[in-house]
Amino acid sequence: MKHKLPSWEKEQKKKKLIRIKRIVKFAFFFILLILFLSFFSIFFLVKKDAFWNARSHLNIVVNSSPLLVLSINPPKDFYVTSLNGDLYAEIDGLGYYRLGKVYELGELKEEGSQLLRKTIQKELKVPIDAVINIDGAEIDFSLENSAVLKSFLKKTFENSAIKAEKGDLKTWDFISLYFSGLVDKLVLINLEAYKKEQLPDGREVEIIDEMKLLSFRNYFLDEEIIDDGLSIAVWNSTKKSGLGKQTAEILTSMGLRVVDVSSTGLKIENKNCLLRANEDVGKTHTFKRIKLIFECDSEEKINEEIRADMVLIIGDD
Repeated sequence: MKHKLPSWEKEQKKKKLIRIKRIVKFAFFFILLILFLSFFSIFFLVKKDAFWNARSHLNIVVNSSPLLVLSINPPKDFYVTSLNGDLYAEIDGLGYYRLGKVYELGELKEEGSQLLRKTIQKELKVPIDAVINIDGAEIDFSLENSAVLKSFLKKTFENSAIKAEKGDLKTWDFISLYFSGLVDKLVLINLEAYKKEQLPDGREVEIIDEMKLLSFRNYFLDEEIIDDGLSIAVWNSTKKSGLGKQTAEILTSMGLRVVDVSSTGLKIENKNCLLRANEDVGKTHTFKRIKLIFECDSEEKINEEIRADMVLIIGDD
């Protein structure tokens, strides 16, 4: 015969069980809260670190074989063209190198992305925001088969998100690119702008023919810059002839009105360039994009007699 517990003891056990259930529930919800806050914190930090706002124009060079140049204009345009890695380009102070070797050359000073970005920007006379390095991975680029390229780019964005801390673009940028749906709107551009050139050492190579690039540059027009409707003057403070004209061509391909290109005796030491404008212009998308593309310092200063909204002064660095 089972021993019956007194009613007071039953009540005590019942209360104890209720307390245990409450503790378990509290612990469960507390753990959920910690997990939620941790996820939210990581999400916020990853998004805050993003290079791209997923709305503005973005131009990327993919260090594949061949190299790919992407012009992304949300929410509608995604243009892609290729550059043969065997094309030659002149690297300031270093002579002529194959485009496919420029990233590797820059990495000798841990500046692979920077050197490739600046080289493509100079050769095509279009703005380049970032480089994705995939160590020359081969891609079968064909105007007749965009499906292969779409798959390749999606895989590139997916893989790059994991190791994004090493490149120009960050994890959130690759997440945005992957889920934006823009890759499915991809349009392949056939760039036939090459010519034969004899190098100083007698070798005959192919280089980019800038005279055939005029229509190609239209794919890089930034609608936000066009809407801002601002003008700019370009002053070359260096002894490098033609640098002002080269910079002006890049600015024009972005959609800017270049109203003056000239030399100046004004010196800006230890600087790539200096971008001047008043406070209101300094808040515009145009000002911020120029500053980013050319890696400029900036100051709120512009003389009233200058007939431009901004002045870009090119330095020696």
